[in-house]
Amino acid sequence: MKFILTPNLNPPYNLKRICPAWKDKAFAGLTDTEIIDRVVSRGKYIGQIPCETTEERDSVVALRAEQSPAVPLPDLPPVGNHWIVDEADLPGGSVSEANDHDYFFDAWEWSD
Repeated sequence: MKFILTPNLNPPYNLKRICPAWKDKAFAGLTDTEIIDRVVSRGKYIGQIPCETTEERDSVVALRAEQSPAVPLPDLPPVGNHWIVDEADLPGGSVSEANDHDYFFDAWEWSD
């Protein structure tokens, strides 16, 4: 299973871990890569994951303005990175559903 890591722009400025809803019916028949791509795309659209370039950020802003002109744009994070990490590479290895809640709370630290 893979997770998405992205900078937390609020205190304590660590990394946020985003776990796709792997068992969601909307993802039926998709590969892990396709699921991750959809979650990252949606995360950028809603401002949860930073766009990787100013051009990408501009296109997300334009798309949001086109699709929802009456809805104010949220504060999108500055251009930046996100990382796709296999759970085996996380500290402590695999995360079970039983111990997933706050398992890594404040365990990651981000320094640019």
